[in-house]
Formats: sequence, structure tokens, C-alpha cells
Amino acid sequence: MSEPSIQTSEQPGQLRRTGIPVVDHILTPGSSLTSSTFRLVLDLAFICLFLVLLGLLALTGSIHFAVLIFIEFGLWTSVKW
Repeated sequence: MSEPSIQTSEQPGQLRRTGIPVVDHILTPGSSLTSSTFRLVLDLAFICLFLVLLGLLALTGSIHFAVLIFIEFGLWTSVKW
């Protein structure tokens, strides 16, 4: 018996389209951070993460949350840069 072959219409090196415009826009190289709406959503997500980590740091006093806040700021600045 021969194994069934998988047929795809995509050419090598082409991006796969999902059919969802927002996802396609985010997955297009170089275009995600040009949208002010995407930047706003990204900033809000990082602010929420910061507030959660800050709250956990205040509740527990664990150094681990301070380190996670430092890492979060590093990720945030690398995305904004």
C-alpha cells in the first residue's frame, strides 16, 4: 500500500493565509507594529501583565516577581524599539 500524499496549493516560501484578516495582518512580516491599533493592544497587554506582577510582588514579597517584572520591561522595550 502506498501512503496518501498531501496536496497543498502553496508554493515553497509563500506565507499561509488563515482567512482571518486580523491574524493575517499580524503574521505578515514587518506590518504588525505599523498599526496604531495593534500597538495600543500590545501596550495594554503589557500594562495588565505589569499590574498583575506588581500585585503579586506586593502580596508575596518574592524576588521572583521582581525578576519577572524586569524581564517584562525588557520584552516590552524590545518590541517598542
